[in-house]
Amino acid sequence: TEYEKTCPKCGRALPGTKECPKCAGRREGFIPIFMGMLKNHKKRLLVIIFLMLLTTFVTLFNPSVQRYLIDEVLINEEKSYSKLFICLALMFVLGFGVVILNAAKSYLCAKLGSIISMEQRQKLYDRIQLLSLSFIHDRNPGELMNRISQDTARVQMFMGDTFCNIFTVVILFVCLVVFMLILNWQLALVA
Repeated sequence: TEYEKTCPKCGRALPGTKECPKCAGRREGFIPIFMGMLKNHKKRLLVIIFLMLLTTFVTLFNPSVQRYLIDEVLINEEKSYSKLFICLALMFVLGFGVVILNAAKSYLCAKLGSIISMEQRQKLYDRIQLLSLSFIHDRNPGELMNRISQDTARVQMFMGDTFCNIFTVVILFVCLVVFMLILNWQLALVA
């Protein structure tokens, strides 16, 4: 069994510190810490948000083209093959555009995650260099290295996978609700 220090007040495991973050009153939370990590990367974050909004717009525009294709081109008695091919080409371009935008967005999110992870590793390394030798000697051999590699890898995975997808889904949902309210404003006023 591995020795693990616990807080005498609450009984939680101490994260390599002498005081419990919960009992010491530190309640920053995830969002302020995460926003602090992003504060030096505003331009990259704005580009990612722009790509997310553009992806959302293209994704929401495609059903409008499909609706026009069905309601105006296919049901209309005057068969217009030029309109049919234009609609099909536009649907193909929009679908291909969504794929390209998603790939670019994922690449930029993964790159930003790598940069933030590298910065966090450097901060942790610099912090460990300031610690006393007795502090380092009291730790298990792999504990500090595990802290550096595993924790920063989680930040990188969050940025590459979760952040892009959650933010895109939230933007898509908000835009979809706004789009539906604009189209059906009379139903929204009645409800």
